[in-house]
Amino acid sequence: MSNIDKQALREEFLNMQDHYSDPADRERQEIYIAAEELLDELEAEERRIAEHRKVLISLASVARRYLPDYDEHPEIQAADELLESAAGIKVKGE
Repeated sequence: MSNIDKQALREEFLNMQDHYSDPADRERQEIYIAAEELLDELEAEERRIAEHRKVLISLASVARRYLPDYDEHPEIQAADELLESAAGIKVKGE
């Protein structure tokens, strides 16, 4: 997935408000508004994923500390591997 320059998009949205205030540009305004809402949703989901990741890392740390036979629990090791590969998650359509 390509990186999205969110700051540049926000600046473009502000620029749009200055240049497309004519009611004749209503359709274009609606597109920009929808895009800005999607950007807000994306940022909220990224924050949520970061919080979930912190919790999972904490749980894995506790498991390593309190399970003396940690190496014998393949399901916990699989969860650790998922955490390590989370940065490479592919989104449908890529």
